Amino acid sequence: MADRLELQGRHGKSRVRVSRVWRRPAAAGGHVIVEWNVAVSVVSDCLPSYTSDDNSAIVATDSIKNTVYVKAKECTEVISMEEFAVILGKHFTSLYPQVSEATVTITERPWERVVVDGKPHSHGFKLGVEKHVTEVIVKKSGNLLINSGIQGYSVLKTTQSGFEKFVRDHYTLLPDTRERIVATEVTAWWRYPFEHVSQIPSKSFCFTQRYQDVKKVLADTFFGPPDVGVYSPSVQNTLYLMAKEVLHRFPDIASVQLRMPNLHFIPVNLGNKENPGLVKSPRANGGFQFTSRFILSILKHALEFADDVYLPTDEPHGTIEATCFIVRFGPIVLNHKKVEHHITEALLGPNMGRIIQSRTESMQNSILRLENKEKSNGVLVIVHTCRIVRAVLTMSWSNRAGGFSEYESSTRAGH
Repeated sequence: MADRLELQGRHGKSRVRVSRVWRRPAAAGGHVIVEWNVAVSVVSDCLPSYTSDDNSAIVATDSIKNTVYVKAKECTEVISMEEFAVILGKHFTSLYPQVSEATVTITERPWERVVVDGKPHSHGFKLGVEKHVTEVIVKKSGNLLINSGIQGYSVLKTTQSGFEKFVRDHYTLLPDTRERIVATEVTAWWRYPFEHVSQIPSKSFCFTQRYQDVKKVLADTFFGPPDVGVYSPSVQNTLYLMAKEVLHRFPDIASVQLRMPNLHFIPVNLGNKENPGLVKSPRANGGFQFTSRFILSILKHALEFADDVYLPTDEPHGTIEATCFIVRFGPIVLNHKKVEHHITEALLGPNMGRIIQSRTESMQNSILRLENKEKSNGVLVIVHTCRIVRAVLTMSWSNRAGGFSEYESSTRAGH
């Protein structure tokens, strides 16, 4: 039998930088400016352009670029970049019959309004650090997927963090500690529950405000109360609490993915038996007159590094990431097989999820517990047992060509 060559292609335009200014009067909040880096990728039926010299079905990438600027001009009202991405996606999938899907990715450069003498400036802005990002997929049918997120959100605590009672073997050198600096650069993605363009709320829902809300919840959970903070036994636990708080606080968010590399601050101690005086204390010959007792007191303490000098490094760094999701439902009993199917797809993707689901139906140990201990406004959190995850990973390893790595699940961690 002769081999059959198949091709699946997509094309688009990346790094389209566009800025839009809405000039509102000071009484209405002042000017608003956004700067977006836009990427558009379309799936279209233009096979002849690959297999022959027929380009008649190709939407030129230059046309895609120009469309970004035209649509920005048409937005006469202040708009979020998620809404702008939906507008672009609907445009490409509706205007061109051969385009079946459009993926629009936008990264926002964070221009923030300055405050002068305690008052927001009407038209003055400064550049921030962390970036608002979104990825929107729109299909010709109107079905869509909206993911938003934050990148480069660096946070640090100088205390209230530890790491202990982890696996110890002959490879382990890291000591237990209940006192360390914890620092990370948070990358967060969250998925909105809207599945069709018709489900997107009107002006009452603001994606930009939700981004600010999520960022605040992440920070508040990481730091804890301003006077006492909150203890973190591991980055994993802090990550879970941050994601859990976002899901509980915002019913319009269906899932959260967090990546939090453990950026290390290694305590420095240069003193040793051979050179105990490497760190010098102030001396009287520098023009300062101290009593001998005072000099000895300074010398004694100056020779000791008491967790106050560190070597910051992010190479190598620990990588901790996980995806958390919540299934919201009313006071009804769910079909556990359907719930299990959704969990499997979230862990391994829809294709592998369907394959594994067909095999899990005969497994007596594939049990799902519905726990009522975490309630919020009638919301139940579905908790799946480790047995399901182990069964899914084991079956996928034994049924997948080339084997299956446990790190391909939705939770990966390393130190």
